[in-house]
Amino acid sequence: MSAADAEKLYIGLGRGAGIRPGDLVGAIANEAGIPSREIGAIEITDRFSLVEVPAAKIDAIIRAMKNTAIRGKKPKSAATAGANATGRPVPGGASYPQTHWRS
Repeated sequence: MSAADAEKLYIGLGRGAGIRPGDLVGAIANEAGIPSREIGAIEITDRFSLVEVPAAKIDAIIRAMKNTAIRGKKPKSAATAGANATGRPVPGGASYPQTHWRS
């Protein structure tokens, strides 16, 4: 997947919730019905995770994630408007809670 075809998906769970890359890949692939090979880079911070997914499928993935629990928790999910040099989401168009991307 090229960078132009990918968009970052914000998931409001991170290391603090015990999240691992396999948890995110499994939830997205199983619930949204996309092949795991279509999932790109994954970044897990203490409070949230960013996952590269196909831009054309991000709305369907977000809808599927609304009914999904990961490690027993229901995360908030949103498309990010971009990320800064540290990989943290940048506000602008996405509706994710600001408490998850504090500096």
